[in-house]
Amino acid sequence: MKVDLLVDCVQTANYYGGNGDGYMIYAGTPERIGGTQGIPIESMRLKHVRDGFEDFEWLTLLERATSRAHVMSFVKRFMRTPSDYTDNVASFEAVRLSIGHAIESAS
Repeated sequence: MKVDLLVDCVQTANYYGGNGDGYMIYAGTPERIGGTQGIPIESMRLKHVRDGFEDFEWLTLLERATSRAHVMSFVKRFMRTPSDYTDNVASFEAVRLSIGHAIESAS
């Protein structure tokens, strides 16, 4: 049943679309990716959703190991308010790396 649903999603995405159309997966056809059969390909949107879940998990781990104030010291490096945040990917990735190191140090 799950496979049928996935096939329907891929076929629908292939019928309607293109990049930026809101789909989380796209049809990976042999013509585009090689091989002998199509497979679902994750969108950048889906990858970013996954990253957001991982970021939340890391911040939760750090808060449990240290304190909310410690977590907020990292968050404030890239987000001052919900509408005032950095869009500099390198800065954001540097903070993510610092959070990982902080989790390791706290463990």
